[in-house]
Amino acid sequence: MDESIAMLFTNRATVIEAQRVVERLGLKIKIRFSDHAGARGAAEQLVEEGARIIISRGGVANLLRGFLTIPVVAVEYRYGDFAQAIENASKISKKIAIVSFNQGIHAALRVEQYLGQGIKLIQIDDFSRFDQTMLQLCEEGIEVVIGGHSAQTFARKHGLQSVPIMTDPHAIETAIEEARHTLTALYQYESKMQTILAILNCAPCGIISINREGRITNLNTIAREILGLGAQPVDGMHYNTVLPFPEIIESALAGRSFFRRVAEYRESFLAVNCVPVLVDGAAEGAVISLQGAHEIQIMEGKIRKQILSGGHVAKNTLKSIIGSSETLRQAKKMAFTYASVDSTVLITGETGTGKELFAQSIHNASTRQKEPFVAVNCAALPEALLESELFGYERGAFTGARSDGKSGFFEIAHGGTIFLDEIGELPVALQARLLRVLQEKEIVRVGGEKVIPIDVRVLAATNRNLLDEVAKGNFRADLYYRLSVLVLQIPPLRARGGDIRELAEYFIGQFSNKYTRGIRSIREDALTLLESMPFPGNVRELANLAERAVVLCQSADLCAEDIRSALVGGLKTPPESPAVSACLPRLREADRLLSLPAEEQRRRITHAFEEAGGSQQLAAEILGVSRTTLWRKRKELGL
Repeated sequence: MDESIAMLFTNRATVIEAQRVVERLGLKIKIRFSDHAGARGAAEQLVEEGARIIISRGGVANLLRGFLTIPVVAVEYRYGDFAQAIENASKISKKIAIVSFNQGIHAALRVEQYLGQGIKLIQIDDFSRFDQTMLQLCEEGIEVVIGGHSAQTFARKHGLQSVPIMTDPHAIETAIEEARHTLTALYQYESKMQTILAILNCAPCGIISINREGRITNLNTIAREILGLGAQPVDGMHYNTVLPFPEIIESALAGRSFFRRVAEYRESFLAVNCVPVLVDGAAEGAVISLQGAHEIQIMEGKIRKQILSGGHVAKNTLKSIIGSSETLRQAKKMAFTYASVDSTVLITGETGTGKELFAQSIHNASTRQKEPFVAVNCAALPEALLESELFGYERGAFTGARSDGKSGFFEIAHGGTIFLDEIGELPVALQARLLRVLQEKEIVRVGGEKVIPIDVRVLAATNRNLLDEVAKGNFRADLYYRLSVLVLQIPPLRARGGDIRELAEYFIGQFSNKYTRGIRSIREDALTLLESMPFPGNVRELANLAERAVVLCQSADLCAEDIRSALVGGLKTPPESPAVSACLPRLREADRLLSLPAEEQRRRITHAFEEAGGSQQLAAEILGVSRTTLWRKRKELGL
């Protein structure tokens, strides 16, 4: 399958990085370098050589999507890519501009906001704007341009210095994974289309399809026999050259359906069914059955390139969720139950508990599993952009809008599931529009008037108490009750019993393989230390700590000292996470207890229980350990 994926870049450094990633993963993916002038020819050559999907980046990805009929997967820009580039540019001058195509501008916005610098952000839609943009930047006194290969080339042309946006190897890996999922979906789609063609030829009646111009696109063998066409080529011919009932077909192309109509044909009669093919409420063609014993049901087609190129696929299932604690089992059981119905689900839980993981699992356990899964972070985009992304927009809806308009996430998710993460951050103005979608199952694009019916299951997630937000006036009560038809509470890691041990072993093994560290085992002292931590960041925090510990580990056996080193390393970063600092005294106290002789441990634990009046929670707090660690030590010591 990998042979059907190809990469095309105009930056040699990106080519080298991609080659390293492909070699490390052991894949057979073609990688080509080309300048911008030859990008189209290089891409067409790759298609001739059998490429079914092309991975590219930035402006080149935009360019390829403009003329290729196969999906193009973009290597996404990441926060760190721009942060490093800004740091490098700042060494040259403080008069900096970031020039990027639309897929990179959101990452750039995050960096600029974080650093609080007066960095100018320019979004490019097509190559023709580069010269004008650089001239404008020169007039404004900009001295350094950060951007991809295109931006650097035009910057140098106009005498500006340039700093490249380097490519994160993890972003390349992510693009490869997305391409592989897309390719799988593409094979499934083509299999479905071939099945439909086989059904047409096996049907006991004549079947003919026409497009909106009235030209024949398909007909089966029986239709040829009924109409006496033999082997005569008719694809592309207008229907009126072979079918004698134009009034029925014209009405179908206007959106009406006809069943069991009788039409005269060559001194005989035909039983005719004719139905329009509707896309977004508009007739894009029609299907006619002649003398049929069984009527053929036509499924509404999907926009192949838009759906498949988007990579809207849920990758995780309930089996992907690691842990065997009773609280987690109950949550998984409830998620499986919710998957069997089509009601809206509100998923609640602290940050890092895996809410999207559960959302994907619900989708993949539902009857919609073969349809799109579209995830939207409601806190990641500004209000104006979020509205157009959710509901789409019509041509000319606003400055910078695409000339042909754009489908929104709800349209893309048609037939499948949309996951609205951080729903508590949704602006109040958009809450009313979302409420209408939930009530009426229809949308109207920004700048449009046409009502578009949709069939979408909505899953939402939040780490906020939405009832509190309702009381504060930040969240509509009617929307809350629409979203909370079914509620799934994801337990925090501290409430999941021995899952920390199981998750730690999984993450450390995963990162050891990823970074080829060769860690053979995890020592008991390391697992005990991890179990004594509160993990306010939950599974995400545990995964990050495990990754850091694997990177720092210098032996084949990961021990408690490696965990402590990872924690200390984390404290060298800016003080953004006081949770790590807060848990260190407790960790040190736990270390002291666990290093004592068994008899002394028994004495201290017994004394702590006496002070706590028999409460295990209070005794654990007195000893500075977690309830899980205390429970295990009592079992080991026969208490």
